[in-house]
Amino acid sequence: MKPQTENISNLATKGKEAKQQKKGGFLSRVGNLLFHEDLFFRVMGYLLFGIIFFLLAWGVCFFMFHKPNMLNKSFMVEKFLQFKWHQAFGAWGAQSFGETWKVFGLEIVVKEFFAVAALMVQYFINYLIIALVFVFGLNLFRVGRLNLSLIYLASYAVLWGAVAGSDSMLYPTGENKVFGTLLTFARFGLPLLFSYILLAASTTNLAIWNAPKWTEWRWEKLRPFWPWKLNGEQKEFLIYGLLFLLAACFAEARLFVMYYGG
Repeated sequence: MKPQTENISNLATKGKEAKQQKKGGFLSRVGNLLFHEDLFFRVMGYLLFGIIFFLLAWGVCFFMFHKPNMLNKSFMVEKFLQFKWHQAFGAWGAQSFGETWKVFGLEIVVKEFFAVAALMVQYFINYLIIALVFVFGLNLFRVGRLNLSLIYLASYAVLWGAVAGSDSMLYPTGENKVFGTLLTFARFGLPLLFSYILLAASTTNLAIWNAPKWTEWRWEKLRPFWPWKLNGEQKEFLIYGLLFLLAACFAEARLFVMYYGG
């Protein structure tokens, strides 16, 4: 009986080791998506890790530090460029082109249409400036295989999770605080995060300075600052990123006008 017991024990030990190796292999494969040569898989890796960081931060802030409006004065909520001309632009549009339009059977309030357009441009300028500094700018630096824009994307996802989890959004989230905050984030925050992911992933090859390790900050110049060269696929994903950014700005502008008027 003793040999049989030892065999069973050995089989159990080998089974545990196999599971651990399989688990490690899966995590390794997921991590390698961040550095995949195929741009599509790289974007999926960025998005996967962004959602994980968002959900972790959301869970911590919602269940442990749930303080409504805790972060409502942060740069995640407040825009650093604020123009108060959307109402005047909306009034001018209504005065110039009439109160309503009918397009394919739908009635469009002209004042709200022009107000949304003005806010969309304002938001786009805000977010594009952030992208230029923290996405394109940090992509010029790389440590090992890691472009520094990845650190910003991770922190950005965490901050979004903290804003949503603490119910610090500018817009009402409804009575259901669990799904309300997540749905509000999905309406414009998720497209915004995805646009930054597309912009970052499409420009990772533009890195100029590289340090071999985090403990050895000996920066080596990889290429000249200009010209910036992107292949066809990278240009395509860059354009998609800008379009998603514009769509996110449009969605947020619609929310603002819906709740606070044009």
